[in-house]
Amino acid sequence: MFATAVLGFLTAGFSFTTVKALSGAGKGIEEWGCAMLTLGGAFLLWFLTPANSALFFLGNVLVVFTGLFLLRAFFRLTGEPFTLAGSIIIFLLGTSGIAATYYFGAPRSVAVVTIAASHLTMVIASSWRLLRSSESLHSTYRRVIVVVLLLLGGATSARIWIVLFGQGAAMVSPVASSGAQILTTSTAALLIVAGSLGYFGIVGEQQRQRLLENSRRDALTGLYTRGAFFEMAEKLLAGRNSPYSVLMIDLDNFKNINDTYGHVAGDEVIRQAAGVILHSIRDGDLAGRYGGEELCVLLPKCGNEAANIIAERIVHGAAEQVIHLLNGQSIVYTISLGFNTYEPTESHTLAPPKLEELLSSADAALYNAKKLGKNRVHAASNCLE
Repeated sequence: MFATAVLGFLTAGFSFTTVKALSGAGKGIEEWGCAMLTLGGAFLLWFLTPANSALFFLGNVLVVFTGLFLLRAFFRLTGEPFTLAGSIIIFLLGTSGIAATYYFGAPRSVAVVTIAASHLTMVIASSWRLLRSSESLHSTYRRVIVVVLLLLGGATSARIWIVLFGQGAAMVSPVASSGAQILTTSTAALLIVAGSLGYFGIVGEQQRQRLLENSRRDALTGLYTRGAFFEMAEKLLAGRNSPYSVLMIDLDNFKNINDTYGHVAGDEVIRQAAGVILHSIRDGDLAGRYGGEELCVLLPKCGNEAANIIAERIVHGAAEQVIHLLNGQSIVYTISLGFNTYEPTESHTLAPPKLEELLSSADAALYNAKKLGKNRVHAASNCLE
């Protein structure tokens, strides 16, 4: 029990010292550190004080907080904070039996059951959240956490069974030398060691993925860089023979905007145009900065008619924008857009064109849109000779 307390304190210290080094994961690490701190505190109080003392009672409260902090940490890990209402419910579930036992003379089994019930709720909710998160379970770290949660859930369920149908609350008291309590203490130590390794491992994976994603993004627009766009587009299209469309987009009279308002204002126009594109396309579509003020979009599983609707939405959306500069001036801008669509034939005898070929024809359509007066959409199938 003393060793488990020391492990908890050491892990809490490690958690709190690494918060600043892990940008974007600070809250989850803090929650995990609080869980380790309260767990270590609970075991230390149980080790030092007799079972009927006020400090022993405080240890029970701390271990309820442990389950609550763990649940919040797991939800943070999957990108969704646990609600305040849910936190209050878990806390009340765990402490209601403690209050009933210490203040109203209820059997000790009531406290054991409510604490175990709050922990079992944590296990179920955390496992559910991990299993339904967008990330798969291929990660070794994630498997470790799931196994630890399953073992913790099994030990917690065993405590409830022993109290309700077995030898009673005395067999699962924190100071008992029973096999059930030794299992619980061992599971707690496993949670601290293996659970922490799994948790920090997943945080590290998320950090690496975030860094990789940032390296693929254009700093000004937030769109994918040209290289990343082609790399990801090739992966999206590989081995498929379904319709797809590409858009080539260019800001109209961009040189005049730079000359009149300055390059900072020109950058803001590009940024705003990129925002219009991201707002107009669908989930799963790919948008990139092709170069300068020229942008491109890949629309997987999108035929000619649907592509035209999205293209018109982008052009009209840009024309409605008004950019207000710090010096009080305002900029209204337009864009021209060319697009082309590949739709496989029923016989599938023709090989699908390369992405570069489709983009080239879309670029030619963009040139025609410029010739026809700008601020418009033009399809490659309607290109002027």
